Amino acid sequence: MAKTRKKRTLAPKKLPSVRKTASARLSTAGRDTLTTNRLTATPSKPVAVGAAVAHQLHQDGRWPPNDVTRVMETDYHYDEHTLRNLFLGVQAYLAGSVPVYTFSFDQQFVRAGLPLTVAALMAAVNTNTH
Repeated sequence: MAKTRKKRTLAPKKLPSVRKTASARLSTAGRDTLTTNRLTATPSKPVAVGAAVAHQLHQDGRWPPNDVTRVMETDYHYDEHTLRNLFLGVQAYLAGSVPVYTFSFDQQFVRAGLPLTVAALMAAVNTNTH
């Protein structure tokens, strides 16, 4: 008669609960250390401008796909009125960002932005942002 082997099942390892490990960290580190040593990174102005333009393109239904080589007028079919609205959205986004940035533009800036690619438009918005 042949011996049959009994299958061994591995019991799942018990992981420490999140509550226990978090409380252990709190008790060893101290509450003051956790709250005062918190690092906050603020985005640079070009990063904030790029995020604002990308956000507004997404809101307008132009992105995705994200393509910074496309031209605002011919590829995305913006005109003076719709590009002005895009700039108003970018302006509001930057005004609500941390830190607060101020983007100002006029009708001449809107006209100059029509033949630009998205990357060039982001650079132009960056120069008019303070």
